[in-house]
Amino acid sequence: MPPNYPLNVANKQHLRERTCWQKPFHLYSLQFMSQRASESNKKLSAVVAVANNSVIGLNNALPWSLSSDLKRFRQLTMGHCLIMGRKTFDSIGKALKGRTTIVLTRQTGIQFPTDVVTASSLEHAMEIVPVGKIGFVVGGAEIYRQAKDSIDDLYVTRVLANVPGDAWLDEWDLSSFRCVEQMYTPEDGHNEWPTLFQHFRR
Repeated sequence: MPPNYPLNVANKQHLRERTCWQKPFHLYSLQFMSQRASESNKKLSAVVAVANNSVIGLNNALPWSLSSDLKRFRQLTMGHCLIMGRKTFDSIGKALKGRTTIVLTRQTGIQFPTDVVTASSLEHAMEIVPVGKIGFVVGGAEIYRQAKDSIDDLYVTRVLANVPGDAWLDEWDLSSFRCVEQMYTPEDGHNEWPTLFQHFRR
């Protein structure tokens, strides 16, 4: 059994052991996706980076510079669909190449670029995701809440530091998941903080 460490606390010895943590960690709870999406063999995943103190953002932007995390994000999501809220899209500023950008919004009259698709709900977004493709929930906090408990795979980058911010993740129970992969990346000239990447699968 792994040591009884909270998931939002870094421990160097535990990192050396490369043991997958199985306690709850701070993540906004995710909601069930539609039955139609499930029957169509579509997958819903989530990607999130979170600091030891549960921070995920500052001033509608990422509060860190992590080259390794950005590269991993690109590799994971390329060729698939990104599902995000309007504020998250505003922080990115454009549709990312090689991926379908789906923005969740109920507001009318907002002009988006022609290469952005809008959806009124998570269920609507999953109807847009083609069969055989993955819908990746990438933020913000409210979209994570709406996607509660429906994800098949969860990709977490744990930023091993207490980072100032104004957006946080709530606690979420990983007891129905198993950790299938993890990788430690030290702090260096391209990564502001050390990180632990973990892939959880239901």
